[in-house]
Amino acid sequence: MIKRVYVKSVNHLIKNPFLNKVKAAQFLWNHFSFLKDFYYECRDLPDFLAIENIGECNRRCPYCPHYWSPRNRNQMPEPIFKKIVDDLGDSDYRGRIFLAPWGEALLDTRLPSLVRYARKKIPGCFIEVQTNGDLLTYEKFRELVSAGVNEFHVSEHYKIMDGRYVIDEPKQDVRKFLELDKENRKLFHFDDRNSKRVMRMDRFHNRSGLVPLKDEISIKDLCRICDLPEAILSINYKGDVVLCARQWKDDPTYGNVMDERLTTIWNHVEYRRIRKELRKGIFNLDLCKSCNFGYLPDAFK
Repeated sequence: MIKRVYVKSVNHLIKNPFLNKVKAAQFLWNHFSFLKDFYYECRDLPDFLAIENIGECNRRCPYCPHYWSPRNRNQMPEPIFKKIVDDLGDSDYRGRIFLAPWGEALLDTRLPSLVRYARKKIPGCFIEVQTNGDLLTYEKFRELVSAGVNEFHVSEHYKIMDGRYVIDEPKQDVRKFLELDKENRKLFHFDDRNSKRVMRMDRFHNRSGLVPLKDEISIKDLCRICDLPEAILSINYKGDVVLCARQWKDDPTYGNVMDERLTTIWNHVEYRRIRKELRKGIFNLDLCKSCNFGYLPDAFK
């Protein structure tokens, strides 16, 4: 009972936008590690699930692994998706569900029906669709909102021009966004970046060595710790739980949703041990040792 109350209280505080900006609150969270450890050890599931309903993407951007090592069209079979949702429904899950972490979600023609099933089974969850916006027509937008999507995370993309990265001309997503009323615009979240920031400020992730960058620095040297696997439970199209939402390859995995409940997989001894080591700055896995951040080259020739 005490654990459950503590977890709910911390979840509420973490989601509070005001406290997220208070330096004193950030200091306490970062320096009283026993509070953080207790919170992480008590949770049945994290507040964020990434589900690969489809692996394919319609773009080939040079700062993305799809350019260097494209994922196939592989779609998650519906029985696997429904098993995930049913497990979450049984746990009265109220976190966020993210579609699709490694592909273009709108390439999946089943998306409205998948969202509708999730909304029915886990009404308290927050459903977010990751998209480049190319396929997001007004009709598709309305259909997905009606099915139960809470937010569209629309990523800006770039092309090479005169040896520089520049944002593409406004695509379907921007044009349709401008046609929406004030309330519907709130469902869109755009990556707010421009070519100058990309080239001089923003660090890109190398997807554990797949994307060539310059002036790379390891996540261990940059951040000292990594709590991304603790924050997001990532499931590939086969139903395998992988370590990280940035993990492009299938290895390592820590269980399959068709064999066990999600809460059981999340609390596997080995899976918990790896997550705990990473949040304490211990990087033993080859996957994590090759996890670097860097800047985009001036252009890919």
